[in-house]
Amino acid sequence: MNNLNCFWIPILTPKAKSEKISIPNRITYCPSCNVPLRIKHLKEIKFTNIKSLEFNGNEEICICPSCTKTFTNVHKKIHLRECGHVICLVCSKKFVAKHKHCPLCSMKVKTKDLVMLSISGTGFCASGAQVEVKKLGVSFNL
Repeated sequence: MNNLNCFWIPILTPKAKSEKISIPNRITYCPSCNVPLRIKHLKEIKFTNIKSLEFNGNEEICICPSCTKTFTNVHKKIHLRECGHVICLVCSKKFVAKHKHCPLCSMKVKTKDLVMLSISGTGFCASGAQVEVKKLGVSFNL
């Protein structure tokens, strides 16, 4: 291997080969099952937002419209496929399972139309990919 100076030129590096760049795939895939997504098959999700009293009321938070609990990454949320509203799992068992109606808009809901949203920090955590976290060391010492 040749020794390169600090002001190296990219074409002089040992692995500098010309490569043909292919056109990127324009199809969007589901991160969990890797199936191509189509716009006509997607359903709208309607979260209920309110202004937060913390941070001077500038931040909006999502709540369950029936019990008004704040949604976090830990809460299990149910998407009602027909109307698009999102409620918590507890309210779906109390109201939707018994009365078969959305608590917000009173639209009829079937049991098969209840979709549980994944519980994770981001949508990519539920993709089934192998994620590994390592602690590399202390970033600084005092």
